[in-house]
Amino acid sequence: MRIITAAAALLAVATAAPVVPAQGKTFEGTITFEASGGGRNDSGSFAYSIKGSRVRFEPQNAGMPMHMIMDLEEKVMRMVVTGQNMYMEMPIPEVEEDAPVSKNAPVNTGRTDEVAGRTCEIWTMAEEGKEFEMCVARDMGTFMQGGGPMARGRRAAPAWQAELRKGGFFPLRVVDKSSPGKPVLVATKIEEKKLDDALFTVPAGMQKMSMPPGMGGRRP
Repeated sequence: MRIITAAAALLAVATAAPVVPAQGKTFEGTITFEASGGGRNDSGSFAYSIKGSRVRFEPQNAGMPMHMIMDLEEKVMRMVVTGQNMYMEMPIPEVEEDAPVSKNAPVNTGRTDEVAGRTCEIWTMAEEGKEFEMCVARDMGTFMQGGGPMARGRRAAPAWQAELRKGGFFPLRVVDKSSPGKPVLVATKIEEKKLDDALFTVPAGMQKMSMPPGMGGRRP
C-alpha cells in the first residue's frame, strides 16, 4: 500500500530511540539536516523544527507530503500524512535505564568548529569498531528522536546518540571516520526564529487512522 510505504520512509529516518530532552538553553527555530544512512529511506535532507518540548520532523524525500510531530510533555508522536488527509498516533517510548550503550566514553578533543554558522565542540567516540567524530552544540535546547513503530522489539540507539543525550549535546555534524570520513548527519542551515504553534498540531479535518500491527498498532 502506498500509505504504508510512505510511512516506512518517514519512520526509517526517525530511528527507534527513546525521546529525550537535552538540558540547557531553549532553542526555537528550524534546522535543515542532510542525512546519509545505509539505505534509500534513511538518507536525504529533512527539516527539524523545535519549539519547547515539541519537534516537527519533515523529510524532503518521503514521496508525498508528510511529517512527524513529537511532544515530550504529552509523550505522543503523530505522523501526519497530508497527501492522504490522515494522521496516525502512537506513544513515545519511555527511556530505559538499562538500554545498552557504548562502553567507550566520548572524548573531548578540545577543538571547536563552526557548522551552519554555529560554534560546536568536537568530540570523538569509538563504537563497534568504528570511530565517530561529532561536532556538538551545548545551547540548542531539546534534541529528540522518534521511536519508530517499524522497530520490532527494543532497539537501542547507536551509542553516540545515547551519549549525546546524556551530555545534553545537540549534534550539528556526525562523521563516520572509518567510512572514510563519511558524514552521517550534518546541519546545513540553522534558523533561530519564533515558530507558529500550528506547525506542531494536526490540521483540522484530518482523519485519525489506527496504526497497523507491526507498525505500532496493537493486535486484537
